[in-house]
Amino acid sequence: MRSYIFTLLIFFITIVIALFFIEHPYTYQIKKTANVFQNGSVIYEVKNIRDITTKDHILGLNKEEPPFVLIEYSDYTCLFCASMRKTIKEVVDEHGATLVYRHFFPLNNTNGIKRAVSAECVAEISGEEIFWQYTGFLYNTRPTSITDRTLSRFGVDIEKYNNCVENPNKKIAKIQKETRKLQKIGARGTPFILVVKDNKIAGYTYATSKENFIKIITESIK
Repeated sequence: MRSYIFTLLIFFITIVIALFFIEHPYTYQIKKTANVFQNGSVIYEVKNIRDITTKDHILGLNKEEPPFVLIEYSDYTCLFCASMRKTIKEVVDEHGATLVYRHFFPLNNTNGIKRAVSAECVAEISGEEIFWQYTGFLYNTRPTSITDRTLSRFGVDIEKYNNCVENPNKKIAKIQKETRKLQKIGARGTPFILVVKDNKIAGYTYATSKENFIKIITESIK
C-alpha cells in the first residue's frame, strides 16, 4: 500500500514539475539585439516563433525603441485581414509603433499561396516600399490574376517577376513551414496578431472591431 501511495505521489510531483516548465502557448520571451541593419540580421530573438530579422517585411524598422511591435500573420484572400488593414495602420501610426507582416494561410489555399509568392517576388525585385504598396493593392482589389499592366504600375521588372513566380518552390516551402509551426503554437485563423512589448509578447488577437482592437492593444502595452 505504501509503495502504491509513494508511486502515486511521485507521479503527481512529476506532473507538477512538467507543468511548471511548459509555457503557455502565448508566452514568448524576446530580446533586442545589435547589428539591426546588417542584411538578414536578427532584430528580435523570439522564443517559439521565427526571429524577426531584416528579411521580414517591417514598417518602422528605423525606430530603435518602438513603444510596441505588432507581428501580423495574414492571408491575401482573407476578408477579415482586408478589413483590419486600416485599423492596424491607424494604431501603428498613432503610437509610432512597428509592424511586421508575415504570411499565414491554410496549406490548401491555392490563391493565397499564389498571391503570397507574387508579393514576395515583388519585394525581392522592387524592395520594401513597393511591397507595402502592392500588399495594399492585393487587399483592396483581390485580383484573380496579376497582369503585366499591374506590374508596370508598380514599376516591377516583368521579366524578373516571371522568372521569380515560375520558380516558387523555396518561397512556398518557407511559408508552409512557418504556417505549420504557427498552427502548433495555437494560431487557428487570420489575421493573427501578436503584440510585442517590453521584451515579451504581451497579447494577441484575431479579427475584431476597431474599438476592441484598440482595447486589446491598450491593455497589452500597459
